[in-house]
Amino acid sequence: MQQREAVAEAERGVEIFTNRYQTGVDPYLQVVSAETVALQNERNEVDILRRRMDASVLLIKALGGGWDVSKLPQISSMR
Repeated sequence: MQQREAVAEAERGVEIFTNRYQTGVDPYLQVVSAETVALQNERNEVDILRRRMDASVLLIKALGGGWDVSKLPQISSMR
């Protein structure tokens, strides 16, 4: 949740620095720096999500649960 907020704030920073660059207040380097921070925050968010998914799978395995494709619902039964 906090990482999602960090991504939103970084994207807001990119917008602010882009506007400041377009009005001539800041150099383009500020925009690039803000974009770098935003990208890193997005990558961190994806990494956290991946780790949570991995942990969920490991928990299911540790509890003795298996994964059997034949037990998944068929597309026809979902309609």
